[in-house]
Amino acid sequence: MDEGNFLYGTDVSEARVVSDFHSFIRNFREAGTPREERSLYLQMLDKAWETEQDHRRGIKFPIKGSHIFEHSERLYNNLTSFPTEVIPIFDRELWNISMRELTDEPEDLGNCQVQVYELLEKEHKIMRSMNPSDIEHLISLKGIVIRCSDLMPDMMKALFRCSAEGCNHEVEVHLNHWNIEEPKRCEACGASHSFEIIHNDCTFADRQILKLQETPELVPEGETPQNVVVMCFDNLVDQVRPGDRVEITGIYKAAPHRPVPRLQMCNSVYRTYLDAITIASESKTRMDAPSDEVDMIGSQGEFPKLSQNLDLDPERNTEEEIMYNKKVRELAAERDAEGKQTIFDKLVKSFAPSIFEEDEVKKGLLSQVFGGTSKPQSNSSSGRCRPEIHSLLCGDPSTAKSQLLQFSYKIAPRGVYTSGKGSSAVGLTATINKDPVTNDLVLESGALVLSDRGLCCIDEFDKMDENARAILHEAMEQQTVSVAKAGIERPARWRVAICRIE
Repeated sequence: MDEGNFLYGTDVSEARVVSDFHSFIRNFREAGTPREERSLYLQMLDKAWETEQDHRRGIKFPIKGSHIFEHSERLYNNLTSFPTEVIPIFDRELWNISMRELTDEPEDLGNCQVQVYELLEKEHKIMRSMNPSDIEHLISLKGIVIRCSDLMPDMMKALFRCSAEGCNHEVEVHLNHWNIEEPKRCEACGASHSFEIIHNDCTFADRQILKLQETPELVPEGETPQNVVVMCFDNLVDQVRPGDRVEITGIYKAAPHRPVPRLQMCNSVYRTYLDAITIASESKTRMDAPSDEVDMIGSQGEFPKLSQNLDLDPERNTEEEIMYNKKVRELAAERDAEGKQTIFDKLVKSFAPSIFEEDEVKKGLLSQVFGGTSKPQSNSSSGRCRPEIHSLLCGDPSTAKSQLLQFSYKIAPRGVYTSGKGSSAVGLTATINKDPVTNDLVLESGALVLSDRGLCCIDEFDKMDENARAILHEAMEQQTVSVAKAGIERPARWRVAICRIE
């Protein structure tokens, strides 16, 4: 048995966790790195503090889970089995290491938060296969974000002031087990139940609730997709939008639910949720530029050119993105014996290769997937030419129209596929639901909103209900979806639609 204090309820020695973590930060090097060189995470720590101008704000420090396993399997098992106890130790010891490396005063150095990502394959879970044994474990989940709540202030520290006449005694109360208890008796004047909260002097943190749904390829035949509630805090707030495919690493937790809020009685069935630590989404270099950036470039009348090599600038892009952009440039520069570019023919051959011929249809769908370029107008009052392309695919039965649509939505960054007969106006735009946590009416995104800046493929377009088809008029003309239900009004940008009829 290890000596020292043990984490409550576990057989893990705190001293052993501390020593293993210090050894990992100071000694881990990637394969091929000379031993004389400074360790990988000490270099990252120096860079993180250099980029943070105000040290009092603290840093968020990413660590790969596979690196921890490579250095110490015991430390990795302790992390995944008891993350609620081990991660605060990581945060504390990383702050101690930063103190020694930076030689700053303790009051001038903010908190350090370790963000673990890229766990091993055994920690990657599927929503429908999770069970109570996964509670309080570190796991990774993949899915599609279908709802993002508004920003909610989460109280971390409260200030209470005595309201008795002539007494202004103040008491600070910190968050304890997700509750803040109001002081019952004033120590200065002895009055009972005389405290009132001073909201302006309280400390709050950002919080947001996401709803994650299984990706279509993971749903078994005949089953409905499963959902998981995800809690995001601090820098994870507003990182994703509805429709994004993400991989979230976090702690799977269970919270009791009180049927009557004023009573202490709880239900025997707990509500589960994922306390997010890191959120990894698809590479933003493969997505279109945001609309406000396109508008800004159009108003100036200048677009960046390939000769400027902005996509190869190390200050703007990471090494992985630069390698990807170089590969794209090499493919675009290839030419055949006659001097013609071969990239377009290669794209057509790689688009739905199991479907024979139909090259002209594939060219049209490829053009739609890539989209157009926003044309700046010399007179700003005349508006701009929209770059979105809409396609209507007509043909005889059994000519692979549905297969082409399904291949298009699968390769699009934000693709959604729906059938016209089962599509309603609510399913295309948004539906109203009641939030189980806040009891507020919230919007659940529909197919058009989930495919924002992506591809919305509507099969059997001629069999759609007339009311549902009327929804598409505004979306295809103005690229917006206006929703006004239950007093909630929210516009949403939308990009491209494919319609298919026979």
